[in-house]
Amino acid sequence: MENSESRAFDNDIIAIAKGAGIAFVCIIIGSGLRYLFQVIVARNMGPELFGLFFLGFAIFKVSSMITELGLPTGILRFIAIFDGEQDKSRVKGTIYLSIFAVLTAGIVVGVLLFVLAGTLSTRLFHKPELSPILKFFAFVIPFTSVTTILTFSTQGFKIIKYKVYIREIFEPVLRILGVVLFFFMGFELMGVMFAYVLVGVLAVLLAFYYLKKVFPELTDCSIRPIYETKKIFAFSWPLLFTYLLGPLLLWTDTIVLGLLRNTEEVGIYGAAQRTGLLASIVISSFIALFAPTIADLFNREKISDLNSLLKGVSKWVFAINLPLCVWLILFSKFILNLFGPDFSIGSHALVILVLGWIVHSSMGLLGIVLTMSGRSKLHLINTSSLLLINVLLNFYLIPKWGIAGAALATAASLTLVDLVTLIEVYIILNLVPFRRDFLKPLAAGVLTLASLSIFTKTLSITYNSYLKVFIVSLFIIILYGGLYMLLRFSEEDKIIINTIIGKIRASK
Repeated sequence: MENSESRAFDNDIIAIAKGAGIAFVCIIIGSGLRYLFQVIVARNMGPELFGLFFLGFAIFKVSSMITELGLPTGILRFIAIFDGEQDKSRVKGTIYLSIFAVLTAGIVVGVLLFVLAGTLSTRLFHKPELSPILKFFAFVIPFTSVTTILTFSTQGFKIIKYKVYIREIFEPVLRILGVVLFFFMGFELMGVMFAYVLVGVLAVLLAFYYLKKVFPELTDCSIRPIYETKKIFAFSWPLLFTYLLGPLLLWTDTIVLGLLRNTEEVGIYGAAQRTGLLASIVISSFIALFAPTIADLFNREKISDLNSLLKGVSKWVFAINLPLCVWLILFSKFILNLFGPDFSIGSHALVILVLGWIVHSSMGLLGIVLTMSGRSKLHLINTSSLLLINVLLNFYLIPKWGIAGAALATAASLTLVDLVTLIEVYIILNLVPFRRDFLKPLAAGVLTLASLSIFTKTLSITYNSYLKVFIVSLFIIILYGGLYMLLRFSEEDKIIINTIIGKIRASK
């Protein structure tokens, strides 16, 4: 058994570790930059205006997912397959078909949102000042949808760096520069919207440049595209609903808060939610490279390799993510205070959200396994059922507990999605993400959080300065790493660590 599982860390896992390392660094930078953007916006506008912007942003994200038609995951799967077969005509046809489809859908949805902005703002949300925000976002939708297709196309070739360069570096940096400039010129909320429009237009151009660099045949007239329209849409159309319902699971809380509560509470919860999403950066970086590898292994019927690979990658996602979650829980009030003193009351909601992300980091890879194995319709049924539960939980819990109720509804929904998917993947594919050494990072994380919590309460320490937070943050890393080492690294851990050290030495 040990020998069988150790085979997971062959060339595939080394490639994933290296690629995920690049993605992880860029996603950390991007998350930090996006977080800085939100802090700048919140501190300059306060909870009420920030809540108005955040509500508009939630509607924009859901609308954008509609226009993508489920094609991003379809692109990952079919480009990986066609490229593995060296069929450039079908790769080209897949890209062309996807761009045309999402551009058309983006224009239609954008126009509808622009026309209906006033009605949605006044009659549904009872917030007339929301209307101009929705109109700005309506203009951005076609651009951001095409950018998504272009960046996922580069990822389909198992090259993750260009996608993260655009999404994690270029867009957030330019957005920060734009909003600072517009704030300096005297604009407030409209300055934020101008920044989004500017970034949306320029990101398309950069994404096209990178895709042409990865796939020069994109503009080669001698290679005629072959369109596998029926095959691609048969796989992708259920994902339209799956990927629409997926963001709704994350954004329903914000939208229902906007319906039932005032914009100030939406703003406070928005800060907690965006902070909680920092706990998703590890799994996002691994999914980005793991998805095309899953499709390739399924296509070659290497299920045993996939099973071992899933266990190894799942443990690493959980092990790396856990100390970040411990950090977010311990410093929840201090972190939210960065947005302004009025935002720190959302710390209890942040803790609930982070606990949900801890569970998700242990099983979150299963959804992409189910989808990339060709069972997108089953994933649609799962997500549809659970979205209904999520909506009911939000309408039940928010009137009772406000932002804490919204956080609890989201965390419970994430956990329920993962548990159902775990059962299905085990029954249908006979795959599981766990093995015994999964308990090592869990034990190290629990002991780290417990030790620091006891230490804090015993000495009545309050984390009210950057120096204290910095010192304790280093202590979290040292304590967690030390406990993990005492529990002993597995052979797979050693292979990855040696690979990383070798890569660092080679770069030097």
